Formats: sequence, C-alpha cells, structure tokens
Amino acid sequence: MRVAADLLADLEDWTRESIRLRLRDGLGANARPALAVLRVALTGHPVAPPLYETLALLGRPSSLRRIRHALSAASPSGR
Repeated sequence: MRVAADLLADLEDWTRESIRLRLRDGLGANARPALAVLRVALTGHPVAPPLYETLALLGRPSSLRRIRHALSAASPSGR
C-alpha cells in the first residue's frame, strides 16, 4: 500500500482516469493485491464501490489522509 500512496501523493489531476493510469502503470503486476489493500484502507470494507471512482469522489486530501492513517495503524511502531 505504501507504493500506491507514493504513486498518488504527487498526482495533481485527481480524476478517475488519471488515478487508474497512475496506479496501473506504477504497480504493474502487483496491482491486484495492492488495490485490494487500498480499497480496505479507503472504505474499511473488502467489497466496496469501484476503487478509482471512490478515490475520485473522496478527493485527494481525504483519500491520502485515509491511506496515511491505514499505513500508520499497520506499522509496528504505531506511527
């Protein structure tokens, strides 16, 4: 999930298509498992509305905040 967060951190054109392209190109073969973890981080559920639309609707600040929160909760130090 950290790779996905890094890929999205500097994305300025926060649209469904630009998010999809950035994640698809950046994650490559690792996309499916990484996107599943990202979906849970964003929504709290393993099954949710389409991921790219969810990211676009939440907006950049809220999406990145949720991802950072999930990463800090998952880190051994709790940070």
